[in-house]
Amino acid sequence: MSKCEVPPVGWSCSRVAGHDGPCAARPALVETGWLIERQVGGRGVWWRGTRDCGRDWTTDSCEAVRFARREDASRVLGLLTTTPNSEWCTAIATEHMWCKRTEEQTT
Repeated sequence: MSKCEVPPVGWSCSRVAGHDGPCAARPALVETGWLIERQVGGRGVWWRGTRDCGRDWTTDSCEAVRFARREDASRVLGLLTTTPNSEWCTAIATEHMWCKRTEEQTT
């Protein structure tokens, strides 16, 4: 019998990781993703996906560019740190969770 390693993207398993099958996966109630974050004045700000000086960062994580995998966020961050700009030197890739919007919330 196969072991549960990771539920499919967008799903969560209520059982302990590595359990024997079957998986008890169901649609996730939260969304997760990786953001590029840095600290400003003791609080986090997140990258919007632009290179417009002064408008690159937001205090609302919902406005930030989300990456599905840490490797992707780290790869983009690595490309951005080649820019001679000190704000990128303190940025890191961090994982975040948001409540998933339901059909009732979107209509």
